[in-house]
Amino acid sequence: MAAHCAAILYGCVPWRHAPSIHVLIRRYAPNGMESRTFSYSNCALFLGGMVGSMGMGVVASYFGLPMIFIFSAVLLLINLTVARKIVADAAVLKE
Repeated sequence: MAAHCAAILYGCVPWRHAPSIHVLIRRYAPNGMESRTFSYSNCALFLGGMVGSMGMGVVASYFGLPMIFIFSAVLLLINLTVARKIVADAAVLKE
């Protein structure tokens, strides 16, 4: 039961970053493509929350509750690296 509660809480994490993601979209999206980019972003946040909750529930079932934090840390580091590269590339293209 605790693993499922932790997985549900893990699924809520991406929604905290939505305002900052929207600022980046508004700044770096091509003119006229903001609405499409916003819809892709919201869809990715929603699916990430659902898949993340289910995935971390599976991780907790097989590997134990402490492994959720390790898996989460690794995934967040990968996400940070990719996001920084995408934003840096978009900044270069925008100028």
